[in-house]
Amino acid sequence: MIEIDGSYGEGGGQILRVAIALAGILKEDLRVFNIRKGRKNPGLAPQHLTTLRTASKLCDAELIGAKFRSTEVVFKPRELKKVKMNVDIGTAGSITLLLQCLLPMMMVKGGELTITGGTDVKWSPTVDYFSNVFLKALNKKVELKVIRRGLYPVGGGRVQITVEPSEFKRVRILKPLEERIKGVSLCSRLPIHVAERQKRSALEILGDADIEVLNPDAPSPGSSITIWKGYKGACELGEKGRPAEEVGRRCAEILKEELMNSGATDYHLADQLIIYMALGGSSEITTSKISDHTKSAIWVVEKFLDVKFEIERVEDYFLISCSPK
Repeated sequence: MIEIDGSYGEGGGQILRVAIALAGILKEDLRVFNIRKGRKNPGLAPQHLTTLRTASKLCDAELIGAKFRSTEVVFKPRELKKVKMNVDIGTAGSITLLLQCLLPMMMVKGGELTITGGTDVKWSPTVDYFSNVFLKALNKKVELKVIRRGLYPVGGGRVQITVEPSEFKRVRILKPLEERIKGVSLCSRLPIHVAERQKRSALEILGDADIEVLNPDAPSPGSSITIWKGYKGACELGEKGRPAEEVGRRCAEILKEELMNSGATDYHLADQLIIYMALGGSSEITTSKISDHTKSAIWVVEKFLDVKFEIERVEDYFLISCSPK
């Protein structure tokens, strides 16, 4: 049984998501303890419980200790299988974080999930980032359809994801992808000018870009903006009392800083690719920064797989390489 200390490094939910995904794919019994120990509210939140329970159905796993605020779980997977099912997080918990765990597992046998939860929420990639940056870099047969947006605090968004079986192959992303800057600025249950103002302020920073304005009818009022170019993206959420101009401007500033760097990926994408690099064997990517999430993901995958990661500073970017030991 592989044992993972969930308090390692940044000590967040990512350690649990990566460990569960690898355990399911490799059919390794797993114990994770000290889950989210350093967080304000330690242990399993509803989103993590939904992730665990759905992952257990994907691989017919025995799941022990999966209770609200539990800091320890045991996961004993059997065979992965193709599934078609509905998943409801029950809160505004992030759909994209749920998929960070489930998607690698689904790639083995394929399947389809319809997930209800948050599409544009704090501390996670928006569905627009997931679709237009992450899935582009992954380059696999994955189709994601947004049925309804879900923002904090109600959530209620709905996404359908269809995955075709696909082999894990070498990941090699070394140079920025040159394409036009694109984006989505949206607001729900608010005047459309909120989304338009987010767009205008972003364009003042970026100059020319194709930013679509949307006014979906989500269960909660709110706004978001996501902008991307190639394997780099940024997203910001509106908040009560925060001017739309500030939201759009900040999103554009983050992307502009990434685009000034010679690395191929933004640093958020880098940490999401670590598991795929390890499963694909010899892999290389370049990125702007090395985050705590990236370090934690590397630490977890090296517990499961006989691979070694190396990080090298090259000019203004970092080269992350993975090779068999």
